[in-house]
Amino acid sequence: METETEQFQQAFLLYLGNNMAEAVDLCSQLFPVSSFAGGVNTPGDVCSIRLSEMILNDVPASDPRWNKTDTLGSYSLIILNQLQDKQKAHRKLIQFLIDMELLNLLTCVTLRGSVLLTRNVLCENSEKIAASIALRENQNKDVEEAAKIVVQKRSPLSQIRPGLTTQDVFYSQVSLIDEIFPPLIQACESFSADGDMVGVTRIAFTIKSMLSSAIQYRISHVDLYTSSRPIRRVYHTEFIPWTACEEMLGLLRRLLSSMLDQWATCDDQPISDIDQESFWSVYSDLASILFTGSSDLYDSIKDHKDNEHRVLEVQNSLSKDKDHFILLALNLGRVGMALQLAEEWSHFPTILQVFEEQGDTELLRNYLEVFKDKGFDEFIFHYYIDNKNIKQLIELTNLFPESLSKFLNEYPELQWLHLIATDKYNEASESLRRVSDNEDTFLSRKKTALSLSKLALLAAGGHSSAKTVGELEEINCELQRIEYAEKLPENSLKKIGVKDINDLPPLPPEDVIKLFLEGEDNQLMYTMFALNYLLLAYPESESEERRQLQVLIWSHVLLQTNWSEFNTSGDIMEELQESLMFKLMNECHHNFADVKQLLPAIEDLLSSQLLVDKGLDSSAILIYCVKLCYERVTELQR
Repeated sequence: METETEQFQQAFLLYLGNNMAEAVDLCSQLFPVSSFAGGVNTPGDVCSIRLSEMILNDVPASDPRWNKTDTLGSYSLIILNQLQDKQKAHRKLIQFLIDMELLNLLTCVTLRGSVLLTRNVLCENSEKIAASIALRENQNKDVEEAAKIVVQKRSPLSQIRPGLTTQDVFYSQVSLIDEIFPPLIQACESFSADGDMVGVTRIAFTIKSMLSSAIQYRISHVDLYTSSRPIRRVYHTEFIPWTACEEMLGLLRRLLSSMLDQWATCDDQPISDIDQESFWSVYSDLASILFTGSSDLYDSIKDHKDNEHRVLEVQNSLSKDKDHFILLALNLGRVGMALQLAEEWSHFPTILQVFEEQGDTELLRNYLEVFKDKGFDEFIFHYYIDNKNIKQLIELTNLFPESLSKFLNEYPELQWLHLIATDKYNEASESLRRVSDNEDTFLSRKKTALSLSKLALLAAGGHSSAKTVGELEEINCELQRIEYAEKLPENSLKKIGVKDINDLPPLPPEDVIKLFLEGEDNQLMYTMFALNYLLLAYPESESEERRQLQVLIWSHVLLQTNWSEFNTSGDIMEELQESLMFKLMNECHHNFADVKQLLPAIEDLLSSQLLVDKGLDSSAILIYCVKLCYERVTELQR
């Protein structure tokens, strides 16, 4: 009983014999539409691939050495003609699938451990015929030796039919044509080790010709092998052509590395310009083939949300290959070729390295235009940010001012430099204010940002409007606060772990005031600093925060006097003049037009928590002295 594949082959032969009706009838019986519902590896998919492979591996019936009478492929005795006959036969197979209305029903098959579209596998087999023809057209001693190794590996040469050559046997198995690559690359590595550039180039050219022919066939027949059905999305298949499977990509990396090794060790050898040009031309083509394989694979899976790890893996592999094989060529002095590959494959590191080595601003400007929609400007920005080369970044301002301005929105600490460079002083001042507002590590940095903001505002004409005048006043006020904070007593700084004033972080107003009050020496001076700082921090007299801090300051002042030992038997005013309370009020009178703005309401002061905690809220002498001081201030202010 004939198998499905044998019956399908019979239908194909009927088709070739123009028995269309019989062929259609047999195909309808074998593969009704419902038989393709299973998705992966349906009988129709599997038989189509088997029939395709039978054509690839068929032998000429007219050659008695093969002792075969029936054939799907060739009757020629010449190998190149045999391959061309197989190419024609395979085209007829594809047309057969179209005419039998089977091509659009094909889904997926399993190959090389992956689920691939059946159409892609059919295309792959056509590509292998194209590659075989290219190989045969480049026949040389390297190919002959490699083919012999392949055939020997398949079976001992002693088992070859009498009269057949290793070339006959090798080219009869077109589906296995890729087995030629490992021995070819091994031979290339041997040539490289011997310093034989001509040998390296010859083998590299042979491999390039094979792969280029295959890829060119794929590109020129893309419509034929593309399904209108969303099969790839439904079955989450990857596009892994044989020219880009993991093994092939690994072989290409070996080949390119071997070529680079050869070039790096040929300094002392006289090499003609023609040989150099041939060498690097082949290298460039092979690098593009490597990148194309990974890129095609990435494009086929980038929308697979359920396998983001795989997508990232392929993306990183492609990026790593470009970094390695383009930049290494650049470092070996092949600037023009490296730039050509960089432009073709959007490899920004190469372009930027050439710019940095040559300082050619026009080159960078041109590539910014070429890659204006591909993120080159953003790459430049992050490159210089990551390498902390802000000077170079700002020097490039005129090349992409709008993009740079947009990117710098996330880096206000740098944005102002760009704004200054483009004479946007008002915006630079605002940017520096944001830098100051966001600074939470060092007060000195905050001060620097504010000082620069003030200078930018003055450069913009700081007295030209009420708005800018107000902004200048705000900046000056903040700078004054910082100057006071820089006067904090050393013993207070030590309590918060600050050994040097330059290491002082920005602090909330309440904390600064408390640190002033903790000064062990010259309490009068530090308390005056605290009051000045309070007015700068809270200029609004009705502010609740200001009221609470006034109570805190003056309560602390009262606690500096030992009220239990206060001498009430003599002149109380004379005794009171020695207290910090009196001295501070006297100092305030000489330095402020309105001392009352510094004082809390007397009832708030006398009921403060600090006094309550010390039991002084009911001290008659304290209450008396406080009232006396307040009355004196009132009289002095008249």
